[in-house]
Amino acid sequence: HELHKIRPPQDLKGWSNLPISAVANPAPVFLRDFSSKAIQELINRYPYSFFPAIENGNITGIVSRQALIDSIKTGIKPVQIKAIICTPEQTIHTVSQKFIAHSIPLVLVGDPRSGEVSGLLTLHDLIRAQASLNS
Repeated sequence: HELHKIRPPQDLKGWSNLPISAVANPAPVFLRDFSSKAIQELINRYPYSFFPAIENGNITGIVSRQALIDSIKTGIKPVQIKAIICTPEQTIHTVSQKFIAHSIPLVLVGDPRSGEVSGLLTLHDLIRAQASLNS
């Protein structure tokens, strides 16, 4: 896997008004197969803490790494949390408020109406990029 590199603007106002498409990871890794074998392969291959889940071509939620591990142990489908899809032009400021209001680990970037996803932004990505403003 490759971490997406973020180059934020050098001031807070510029950062707050930046569209999330400029900092979102354009290559999200999806959970598409809920079989124990596929889940094991996914968690062995990728170190991520959360994965957006797709069933029958639709985003169904976000699954934590721990839920995937538990699913392998129990054979029960992993618990999913609600996915929030933000449009690419929404600003960092707007999306930051969604992280706070919904206590979510990531937002998906795409079309909320169609469910098509073009990227994702994690809370960790956001904090790391904001910290780089001070460096």
